[in-house]
Amino acid sequence: METLAIILIGLAIALIVHWKPFIGIMLAMLFATLGELGRLPESTGLPYLINDLFIPILILIWIIKKISLNRKWTLPPLFAPIAAWITIAAISLLLNSSWLETGELKESALYLVRFIEYFFLYLITADETKAKKPILYGMLASAILIAIFGFIQLKLYPSFYELNMQAEGWDPHINRLLSTWFDPNFVGGFLGFTICIIFGIGLKNYKKIPQKPIETGILATIAGVLLYALYLTYSRSAYLALGFGLLIITGIKSRKLLLAGAVLIAILFITMGKFQSRFLDLWESFQSLIGLNDYATLFNPDATSRLRLDSWQNAITIIKENPFFGVGYNSFRYAQWKAGLIESVDSHSATGSDSTILTIFATTGLLGLMAYIWFYGKALFDSFKASKHSGYALGLTGGLMTLLIHSTFVNSLLFPHILVFLWISLGLLVKISPTTLNS
Repeated sequence: METLAIILIGLAIALIVHWKPFIGIMLAMLFATLGELGRLPESTGLPYLINDLFIPILILIWIIKKISLNRKWTLPPLFAPIAAWITIAAISLLLNSSWLETGELKESALYLVRFIEYFFLYLITADETKAKKPILYGMLASAILIAIFGFIQLKLYPSFYELNMQAEGWDPHINRLLSTWFDPNFVGGFLGFTICIIFGIGLKNYKKIPQKPIETGILATIAGVLLYALYLTYSRSAYLALGFGLLIITGIKSRKLLLAGAVLIAILFITMGKFQSRFLDLWESFQSLIGLNDYATLFNPDATSRLRLDSWQNAITIIKENPFFGVGYNSFRYAQWKAGLIESVDSHSATGSDSTILTIFATTGLLGLMAYIWFYGKALFDSFKASKHSGYALGLTGGLMTLLIHSTFVNSLLFPHILVFLWISLGLLVKISPTTLNS
């Protein structure tokens, strides 16, 4: 019955998406917002996220509609670098198929298929030029929902250790906002990304504030809620990334604003005890890593610092052994297992290093890393170029830098829920004009 219900719901959604394609983009963001709550029930025998099944339907409808309407379509700017990276990732996986078990190869290939599917969100969003503002509002609404779900989780389920979430492969976070993504670092990174977009729009259009007091008040309220939610994640990587992203935005806009922003961040660091203590925890953890104390324990919020450094070291070990083509996309856990670097392949953290760049380097090699740098560098350049006349592009530039800094400490640029919003946000940038998404 559950399977039949899913099929019927899928057909209904397909009809709606065919009528209004941008609704499909909104639904993809909604399903990403649900996070782990949006995973199909075990009884269906399909251990996938809803988006893993929904996005292919959206892609098929979009392609059929374009063919039937015979609409002209120009490849968006980021198509070439991502196509190059996907090609290299596929070749890398094929070259490593000899040492992978059949099941391992199949799973790794499916994750590459997922990446390609999510990339189509960029193509579809770029094609929906008339619905860009509703899509942006949908992204902001998604961020608010994630924050609200996080407040509820922190109130009802503050400790993942007591819930024995370790048995499910999740880290035992205590008294941190995890929301529906079950991870404070990923949530913090996404919230920081969204805050930057809001800040860029507001900063670019501050002269229009008296003309649009209600809209300005709503955006300010959203930013305040998201900032408070980010604070409750107690994620140093998110704090650092957001601070850097905001400084980038103010630096582009004005040197005076850059100085003011730096002073404000310094004041926040000095006056906010928890914010300050999280960074001081980092020093204590470093001491524990070199054996000066036993600070890093399971019950300390900073216990993951030791695991993060271990993860980086594992990635570097894998890279040294497979420098050119890597070990195959999403085969990192199996490479670690065979090298004796991890005890289990079932942990969620085993799928990649705690750094997107290291993960890409380890899995797709130097060629894959170069293609990815081409993609991300072009995305940054395009958003920076458009920031001269667009508040959205200004905020996106800071947001992309936020995610880049964040991905140094967490594998956030390959996290599926963040990928949904990243591709959609980049799609919104295509064909941007001085009036589009500027208020």
